[in-house]
Amino acid sequence: MATWSLAAHDLVREELDQMQAVLDHLAGSRVPLLARACRHVLDGRGKRIRPTLLSLSARAAAGDDYRPSHDAVLLSAAVETVHVSSLLHDDVVDGASVRRGRVSVNAEWGSPISIFTADYLLAAVFQVLATPENVELLRGLATAVMRMCEAEVLQASSVGNLDVTEDHYREIIDGKTAALMSTACRIGALAANTESSRATRLAEFGRAFGMAFQITDDVLDIAGNAEEVGKPLGSDIRAGYFTLPIIALRNGADEATAAELRALLGRGTRISDDVVAEIAASVRASGALEYCQRVAGTYVDEALDHLSALPDSEARQALEALCRGLLDRHS
Repeated sequence: MATWSLAAHDLVREELDQMQAVLDHLAGSRVPLLARACRHVLDGRGKRIRPTLLSLSARAAAGDDYRPSHDAVLLSAAVETVHVSSLLHDDVVDGASVRRGRVSVNAEWGSPISIFTADYLLAAVFQVLATPENVELLRGLATAVMRMCEAEVLQASSVGNLDVTEDHYREIIDGKTAALMSTACRIGALAANTESSRATRLAEFGRAFGMAFQITDDVLDIAGNAEEVGKPLGSDIRAGYFTLPIIALRNGADEATAAELRALLGRGTRISDDVVAEIAASVRASGALEYCQRVAGTYVDEALDHLSALPDSEARQALEALCRGLLDRHS
């Protein structure tokens, strides 16, 4: 478990344990291979940030007297499963062989199995939640999935384009990452039967948190530690995705350096670990990392501002600590 999120996880440990039981149930396909693939990705190795945000949002909205409901546990399982399903698709698109520190489903059993596992899990989520009282929550979750798909298409359409703008990058991560985190916070608050204004505040918090989270994630992909990150560094640039560290490096480069950068990045999947290290050194030396930290910091400040409108509680304090910890992430 990542050290920056330990305290938040500890506060909702009971809900996360109950959620794992639901995930184990979702993995119970009648087809043995599909069941193995589902268990492979739902075994608890991830950060569990989205269900943690959902559970903490429910507590922060309702106050310290809140007691977790079965519906809230189901919703936590739903947002985690949607996230995992998106990773299964991502690994196929990117040709990734490692996920969460071990072999990916597509590398172990092939791309078709990875895709069908993702589709099966998505369908299982909606089957579990398909009750009349969950219509609004399902609509919110479906909207987040649509936003994620739109963002992935935006990203795919700009593969290899070193001229991608920072605004375009922000639009991508808003849909790819922030949308589901925002939804997790909102439906967590709604599951606690709280007033709509608190749900709105928590949704805005989740969006800002998600933006900061993805920026720090993209920094780690270039300048992190492969063992701590849980996958090889440079996966984004090898796939032709030019994220904020590369955009900032390009924007601050002179003409000759920019041309050299284009030549290096143009190698795509043939980019070696040595080239990744060379680009990472340039990112550090150029001030691009500091720029990324400042941008992430503005989103952290925005997220904290939304939380300040909520009553003080242990859960709100945990969300604040989780948010501040983003700027010190190592995994």
